[in-house]
Amino acid sequence: MQVFFSAVNAVLLVTVGIVVVNILAEAGGVFSRISSFTGPFCKISGLSDACVLSIVAMGGVNATAGKSMLAEYYRDGKVTEREVIPILIMGAFPVVLGESLFRVQLPAALILLGPVVGGIYTG
Repeated sequence: MQVFFSAVNAVLLVTVGIVVVNILAEAGGVFSRISSFTGPFCKISGLSDACVLSIVAMGGVNATAGKSMLAEYYRDGKVTEREVIPILIMGAFPVVLGESLFRVQLPAALILLGPVVGGIYTG
């Protein structure tokens, strides 16, 4: 029974994340306002603005929502096929880093090495 509620909870959270990001992207224009911040990253990386906005959504809001934005941009022709794979790899990096560093290494280092040495080691 617990597994069922966990699955329902996960589906609801992913659905809410996708809906909120799409509402913000279309109606609120939040991501177009972020483009002034992401503009330098676009120039440095050589990626389009849509790519950088997808990465921001993957790392900052919800990974699934960012990937759905990327898929929509790809269907609209705003993102090329050559850009999709690097974007997916770059978008997954913060999640992997957060999962491995802050949920596994940091707690173990703090417990085993103490707060000072464990913090320095993790940092």
